[in-house]
Amino acid sequence: MGRNRSRRTMVLGYFSIACLSLIIILYSIYSMNKVCSESDFIIKKIIPAKIFSTEILTSLINQESSIRAYMISENKGFLEPYYLGNKQVQGYYNSLDNLKETPLGADITNQLNQQMKSIQKFYKQQIELVDSGKLVQAKQNLNQGKSLVDRFMVTDDVLINQIDLEVNSSSNKVSNTQIIQRCLLTVLGFVLIIGNIIFIKYISNFM
Repeated sequence: MGRNRSRRTMVLGYFSIACLSLIIILYSIYSMNKVCSESDFIIKKIIPAKIFSTEILTSLINQESSIRAYMISENKGFLEPYYLGNKQVQGYYNSLDNLKETPLGADITNQLNQQMKSIQKFYKQQIELVDSGKLVQAKQNLNQGKSLVDRFMVTDDVLINQIDLEVNSSSNKVSNTQIIQRCLLTVLGFVLIIGNIIFIKYISNFM
């Protein structure tokens, strides 16, 4: 009778260990998927958006400088940086679209989108004015262009700061998940070792 009870206790004990092991393994799988998801989020959406946000400022300055050079010389060869920057703008729009479904939200991305469109529209109008012989009017509009770019830079700085906060937050989540996972695996290993020791002692009692 005593032996049957001991066997039943051992079976229940090992069943409990097996259930605990299964739970820890499943949580570890979930944690790994979460870590991969956070990493993909940073690599595929956040980092490219920050790179584009940084590069686009340089592109806008180059575009503005090329238009100014064109206004002075009326030589279309100086517009090459403008056309190059104009091609890069589409990539910037795409990076903003990728951020709309993120915690950064759609408000600031829509604001930057509209500001960029206003700047590109202004640049195009400036070139058209020079082409049509209205150079004086184009020169009078220079302060308007500077104001548009300055407002864009302020909004872009806000976005970059939010991106940095989001990257840090995601990195902390990944780090915390890895710490929890290591702790759980340590607990699982400890439980299995204790279980094996008890099992060996139990076997030795019947030998």
